[in-house]
Amino acid sequence: MNIIEIPFPKTEELIKVQRREYVRIETNLDVAVYPLDETKEELISHTLDLSGGGIAVKSMKQSFKPNEEVDLMLVLPFEANDYVYLNIKGQTIRYSPLKEGEGYKLSIQFNSIEDHKRETIIKYCFDRQLERRRKLKV
Repeated sequence: MNIIEIPFPKTEELIKVQRREYVRIETNLDVAVYPLDETKEELISHTLDLSGGGIAVKSMKQSFKPNEEVDLMLVLPFEANDYVYLNIKGQTIRYSPLKEGEGYKLSIQFNSIEDHKRETIIKYCFDRQLERRRKLKV
């Protein structure tokens, strides 16, 4: 039997690396993506996931380029018949293929988003997480 010994670094040498700044949840919400170029067609679709830093949207075709500025209209359902409509500026990051024939995942990063809008999104994500945990306990 071979044993490999790996020395553990000193506490002051440890570095915390966190890739995500905000919690991301899978959710299916109505969203509209409007290009700033008025000659292009908007994308009316639904979300695949959401966080305080960005959103992933389902798209059947690759109609936006990376780093393209877009306007988003996102609808967040809170309590019964309580909806929050958020208009947010974003920047397209990438397209990732979904399963065969299901289109693409368009990743969009929020930029120049007002604090109260980001806080509303974070609250929505937190509420959905609590709701899912309660359902698992039942």
